[in-house]
Amino acid sequence: INSIENLWAIIKARRQKKYGLPKSKSDLIDQIFDIWDNIEPSLVENLANSANKRVNLVLQLKGKVSKY
Repeated sequence: INSIENLWAIIKARRQKKYGLPKSKSDLIDQIFDIWDNIEPSLVENLANSANKRVNLVLQLKGKVSKY
């Protein structure tokens, strides 16, 4: 339910879609920074604003697996 985990998943998916497999560790780092630098502020805001919803769902499920 951690927002940063959701953000990293989005970055990973976008990086993979845009670049495919990296040729080197340096390429991977550059690609991640490119995606990071272009994250929309509204995306980060939405993730932060959804925290209460995610926590409440986990509480309702009594800690069982949720869609988050």
